Parts: sequence; C-alpha cells; structure tokens
Amino acid sequence: MRLVHITDPHLTDLGDYRPGPGSGKRWLSWLSWIRKRRFHHRREQLDRLVEQLAGHQPDLFLVTGDCCQIGLPQEIDQAREWLDELNQVAPVMVVPGNHDIFAEDSITPVQQSWSRYFHANGSDPIWPARLTIGPVSILGLNSALPTAPLLASGQIGKAAMQATESMLQELEHQFRIVMLHHPPIEDLTPRRKALRDDHRLSRVLQDAGAELVLHGHMHCNLRHELKRKDGQTLPVFCTASASSTHSDHPASARLFEVKKLQAESECTAWRVDMQLLSMDPSGQLKLVERDQWQINQGPESSGPDHSINT
Repeated sequence: MRLVHITDPHLTDLGDYRPGPGSGKRWLSWLSWIRKRRFHHRREQLDRLVEQLAGHQPDLFLVTGDCCQIGLPQEIDQAREWLDELNQVAPVMVVPGNHDIFAEDSITPVQQSWSRYFHANGSDPIWPARLTIGPVSILGLNSALPTAPLLASGQIGKAAMQATESMLQELEHQFRIVMLHHPPIEDLTPRRKALRDDHRLSRVLQDAGAELVLHGHMHCNLRHELKRKDGQTLPVFCTASASSTHSDHPASARLFEVKKLQAESECTAWRVDMQLLSMDPSGQLKLVERDQWQINQGPESSGPDHSINT
C-alpha cells in the first residue's frame, strides 16, 4: 500500500474579508496572514505538489490539518472543494488542525463539511476515527480546539485518549498508523503551541503500540522516535507545509510504501519504504531522503532493522 502524507496546506483565500480589532484572535491571525503568511503559503505551489504526487499513484492521502487560515465558513467550504479534488487522485483521510477549528463557530461547519473525509461517525464524529484497508489501519485523532489569542495548543481529551488506547490494542495484528495535527511528543514546540496532553499520548503510543505516527503543525521536516513497551522503535514524522515557498522548508510530502512480508512462525513482518520529496526552486519534486526498515510483530519481535539510503 502506498500512502502519502501532506499537511498544513493553508490553501484558503480570505478574499475581501476584513475583520476589525474587536474580532480578537481572528483579527490578529488575519494581520499575520496579510503581512507575512500569504507570501509563504501559495495555492499554486500546493497544486504543483499534488499534480506531481499523482504520478506516484498513491492509494491514500493522509492530510494532518490546517487547510484553513482562520476557520471561516467560506474557508471550510473552499477547503472541502479542494479535498474533493484531491479525492479524485486517491482516497483521502483528514484530521483538523488548529487553524481549521479556529473558534467555536468553526466546529459545526468543519464537522458537517468534511465528515466524509474524517471516516468517523457521520456529521457528528466520534474520535478517534478509523479507516482500515486490508492489513493497514489508520487512526485519526482530533487535537484541534478553539483557544485564546496567541495560543495554538491542542488536546486529545480523556475519552478520546482511552478510546485510542483500546483501539490500538484491538488492532495489534494490523499495521497501525496514528495521524493528528499536533506533535505527540513533549518539548518539540513551545507550550502555547503544544498538545496539552502530549505526555499522556506518548505513553499510550508506547504502551499500546503503533507502527507509524504522522503529524503536522511545525511546518518543517522532522523525524523523532518513541520506544515502545516491547522494545521496538516507533517512528514519528512531521512533514513541511504542502504549500510552502520558504527556501529552508519548501513544500514537501512523504511517501510510505507498506508491505506485509510472509509470516514466519507466530511473527508477522512489515517492510516500510519512506521517501521524502521536496519542491526545488524550479518547481520540481525531488527525492531528498529515503529510509527503509522492517517491523516485526509477535512473540519473537525485536527492534526495526534499518537499511538507509539517502
């Protein structure tokens, strides 16, 4: 199965919208967009990225949030239209980011407009969402919630955390992918932008187990690792914004090829091939990093066997 991770496209156009200072957080974020961010996130860059990714014939797009700027109803609809277009290339699974569920009045429009791409429970999704395709199961977590001005933090919440742990345990023989917007590891971002219960989520991932974690929010390409209870390494990837024109962190996508190997005894093995593709100044996607590893499941399992080609 070939999976593509893209994140933080910030694709919406605010058009003629002009909030006043009384709009609080929306006004501050609008100013940031007008003064700086709109020059760093370009729709044409995103379109070039998706056009070239289509040539890789993905089986599924995993989008980890921040399709919008300030969570306006018209933005949410515009983002849904883009998700519809992306879905013509390959099926899509999305989780919201803090710029999508930007305020209380963003929650219902996001749930209603994007529900089919959550793969959750209709227009009133229950998290975590779950999509299973053959031996691969993807769990989508909603870490987005409205916050006060100058905050961009997130939270999974007690009920969703418990459901995530139970679901990961139930799916222990599947290749389990967890996707969310905020990083699930402590100290990767300032606390005002962090997942409030990141320590708890890290423990759940370590104890219940998963094979791959994908997130966004940080607008750069990063890899971290968690040590699972069974001794195996759990890779955690962040990908740069899919619309970025920033020279240090250009628009990027990650391709994951997941293959189930022939089982030996009671142990199941998976081979994972990861390619990091980034846009060069000429507008072409180039391979900048490649990694391949094996994951073993079962009583004879041990840590991943890495074979790295850069």
